[in-house]
Amino acid sequence: MLICSTPISIECQPGFFLLGKPKKESLKRDYREALNTFFACRGLPQLSDSTKVDIYLRLKMKSQTVTSTLYERAKKTCSYTIEYCDNSGKTQLGDVCCYVHCQDKFVAIINQFRTVPGCIINYKDLNLVKHISQVVYSNTFTVVQLEQLKQICLKVEMCGRNDVYVSRFPNLVERN
Repeated sequence: MLICSTPISIECQPGFFLLGKPKKESLKRDYREALNTFFACRGLPQLSDSTKVDIYLRLKMKSQTVTSTLYERAKKTCSYTIEYCDNSGKTQLGDVCCYVHCQDKFVAIINQFRTVPGCIINYKDLNLVKHISQVVYSNTFTVVQLEQLKQICLKVEMCGRNDVYVSRFPNLVERN
């Protein structure tokens, strides 16, 4: 494992650095169930309720730092919404809850979003194109390997409504 420029970091695989000192903790039930499903699909032993794992809160992925929802300053940076490939290769969106090192695996636990199909978004005189998706929180957790993470996304929650939008390329907005 290589050291990055951050005082405490490890290169868990080429181009991916876990930042900060890990916390040795038992996972919340939802996170543990998602991790156990991930392990079961790979023929690895399941975690018990009391099993402690190394939990990281930040990841340096290429030139992006992807925080997690457990990171204390995450609400200020809002850099935990991510585009990723699920295990079938399909592109998905979600919030990174935390990063885990367990059984020689480095993974991200993600709270998945459900994309609203066929949603066309218009706001005032802006035509928000295909890189914007309307999503719904699903409270469903999944585990992916770090190389399945693609990029940070911009998440926008509309005040007074329950609408949530995620932009894969925040700089691409077309005017009518």
